[in-house]
Amino acid sequence: MPDLRDRIVDDAPVLLVSQALPDQFLGHRDRQLADLASEFFARATHVGVQLGPRRIQEPLRLGARGLHEAPLLVRRLLQRLGADRGGFGVSRTLDKMGMRASDTAELSFSDMRVPAENLLGREGVGFYEVMRVFQRERLVAGLHAVAMAERALEDTIAYVRERQAFGGPLSDKQAVRHRLAEMATDIEAGRWLTYAAWQKYAAGEEVVREVSMVKLFTAEMVNRVAYGCVQLHGGYGYMREYPVERFARDARLMTIGGGTSEIMKDIIAKALVR
Repeated sequence: MPDLRDRIVDDAPVLLVSQALPDQFLGHRDRQLADLASEFFARATHVGVQLGPRRIQEPLRLGARGLHEAPLLVRRLLQRLGADRGGFGVSRTLDKMGMRASDTAELSFSDMRVPAENLLGREGVGFYEVMRVFQRERLVAGLHAVAMAERALEDTIAYVRERQAFGGPLSDKQAVRHRLAEMATDIEAGRWLTYAAWQKYAAGEEVVREVSMVKLFTAEMVNRVAYGCVQLHGGYGYMREYPVERFARDARLMTIGGGTSEIMKDIIAKALVR
């Protein structure tokens, strides 16, 4: 692995990673040939290393095992990926609703040759590696959701203290205070649910169910908080000049990225009734 890492840093080679996804193309043992497009690569136009997992079909001379998990592409770019080098480039940058500080793009691979010695990980187990990493990613997503919600609540509290309406600050109104209390309680519940799952994860325990609960609860929580914060800002919450408008757009991704809320519910249910 150190030799491979050095080559990535020094020589900008193509790198192989193992994962199973439903795209198909023909491959040779010494080189992989690809002619395809891939969607939703985060930070695709700025990063130095790009991972592009795909499934391949083994040639007949290898036993005709058909589709199976196999490695494909990662490539370090000396320039931004907008420059098409060696059959690899950015097809288009996607215009997202939120999280716009992180660019997302479609990547294209045309007759891309990948040396077999650049395999990263073990062939055939990529799906399990991705699932293992997913647990950490979903825990991090929980922390993101809690931090986002906490900052939005702080901004909203500052706003309702200053905003004068109906003879005084909005923060004096019972309906507003109750809404703030609900959001603060939601955030605190998400925080400690996430911390508890992190402790189990750090101790090496099996935490798929708990992590899925974290991802489900915090993602839904941050969207409830986003709705409440915009509502308490009134018309100003709908204006770009207020950070809460951006927060509401960014928060929407949390129930989608890293595994949808529906998938999280399914995982939790399977753990409960297996």
